[in-house]
Amino acid sequence: MKVIKIRVVLDTADEVFRDFEILENGNLEDLHEAILASFDLANDQMASFYMSDEEWNKGEEFVLMDMGEDAILMNEAPLTIIRGEGSRLLYVYDFMNLKIFYVEVLEINDSDKDKTYPYLYMALGSIPDAEDSYSLEGLMAGVEEEEGDHNEREVRIHEEEEGDWYDDEDSNTFEDLDDYEGLL
Repeated sequence: MKVIKIRVVLDTADEVFRDFEILENGNLEDLHEAILASFDLANDQMASFYMSDEEWNKGEEFVLMDMGEDAILMNEAPLTIIRGEGSRLLYVYDFMNLKIFYVEVLEINDSDKDKTYPYLYMALGSIPDAEDSYSLEGLMAGVEEEEGDHNEREVRIHEEEEGDWYDDEDSNTFEDLDDYEGLL
């Protein structure tokens, strides 16, 4: 039996990734569950995989639950679709807080009868708390609030200055559509 060695990287400012091996006879739902377990995420959110190219563009979608769309269910998509080394997927978890993971096949190896799969062999960093990342205080850090009525708006009126782009003496007045001839 073969195993697929995979690296999963969280799209965040900090370096956060997991490397693990998973049996190739599984499906994308097995990969979904391995990602949840390796990042210690709850299995209570919607998620999707997207086939991806070298520039991480989204391709065909694989969904966790049937939502009446034309997408393929994860449990119906065999892992062999990503069997080739360098194959890439995007994994989107929790569409409300939008966690995006980059999934890449590192290599294909023979399984080891002494290991239980999926087998996590490297973990770096942890997912930032949603409260820290998306809190109003966090988003407003460094922004100073001005005093006064924020509903009032300043209206700026262009004042003519010498050499300005508009000069009354050079202006044309148009009284009917025939005056537009020659301008177009």
